Amino acid sequence: MRSVTAVTIMALCVAPLFAQEANDIVIDGDFADWEAIPIAIEDPNDMGPGNIHGDYKSIKVASTDDTLFALETVYGDAAPADGFRYYYHLLIDADSDASTGVPNDAYEGNPTGVADVIGSDFHVQIGRDAGANDGISVTHLESQEVVFEDFRWMNGGDSMELSVDFDVFVAPAGFDIGAIFQPGSTIRVAAFQEGNAEGWGPIDWTEPAEHVIGRPFAVDLHGKATTTWGDIKN
Repeated sequence: MRSVTAVTIMALCVAPLFAQEANDIVIDGDFADWEAIPIAIEDPNDMGPGNIHGDYKSIKVASTDDTLFALETVYGDAAPADGFRYYYHLLIDADSDASTGVPNDAYEGNPTGVADVIGSDFHVQIGRDAGANDGISVTHLESQEVVFEDFRWMNGGDSMELSVDFDVFVAPAGFDIGAIFQPGSTIRVAAFQEGNAEGWGPIDWTEPAEHVIGRPFAVDLHGKATTTWGDIKN
């Protein structure tokens, strides 16, 4: 028995443990609960100094079986109250199919420069005007219909976090793309930010990343293990 126990302990020390880290996320402006979740999208500092608050740096994505979470980080302050307008959009290709939805290779007749194009079915927008909310919404892009408003989000420093329940992502009649957001299914996400900090100047577009719904992440035994033991999946 002693040898079996020792082997078990050794296995726990060297083998990766997995937990659905999204279960730990609270939308409260304290981003410590995102530390164990890897960055999905990294984006260069490619906007002018006047638009640093709208210049994406990175995006993290996590999910449970029924809720999507995202942490969006910029090179300046996220959604600042500085008198300008900022519209941060998380694009979601719900069926991971570039031939459906709205492609992000062009916007208002202009090329975006995105190399890996997705077919965006929805976007999740955090809109701000002089520090006030100006469109906290989920939009179905082909129909341009807002399907949900006022989801949970919070900003602080260079980042902002959000959560949206999957059941609000409903395509209007005539735009059915089948079963989406099923546990274990793959979606693709990307982002863009448009604002008037530099006179409605260049728009910041990111490349996409894949995300598996409900995917667990490795637990750091020396870090957040005390908060995730209850979520370890057998």
